[in-house]
Amino acid sequence: MKTGILSDTHDLLRPEMITALQGCDLMIYGHSHQYAETWTDHTLLLNPGSCGPRRFHQPITLAVLETDGQGFHIRRIDIPHTAKETAPKIDPANVKAQIELVIRETEKGRGPKEIARRSGMDPALTEQIARLYVTHPGVTADGIMTKMGL
Repeated sequence: MKTGILSDTHDLLRPEMITALQGCDLMIYGHSHQYAETWTDHTLLLNPGSCGPRRFHQPITLAVLETDGQGFHIRRIDIPHTAKETAPKIDPANVKAQIELVIRETEKGRGPKEIARRSGMDPALTEQIARLYVTHPGVTADGIMTKMGL
């Protein structure tokens, strides 16, 4: 299976994007925060949506991609949210250290609930940081701060 990944893509079907699709079974793209599965010729175009903080009144979603010797299967997951979400409690003097702690603990395989319990951090903040870290490969603590608007 040949796959491609595009990021920061609003207009997926520009000529250079169509060229990039040639020979791909699956093209993963994003930036719009809207879940989409669209077939074009033999290529599935997949936008997993956004599983971070809810934006633009859109659903909170992610996609799980499972592969086997025969191909791939996509499973959409909708993440429940409250009608009125509250902002997590942030310690402004320590936010970068908190993010770095969540990154280290996530890399050790610990989940957000365990990290929050062990560190005494706000569970909602820990969840938000962990989501951003696992859904944005290569992101740093500074990048997470930017994505959180801090």
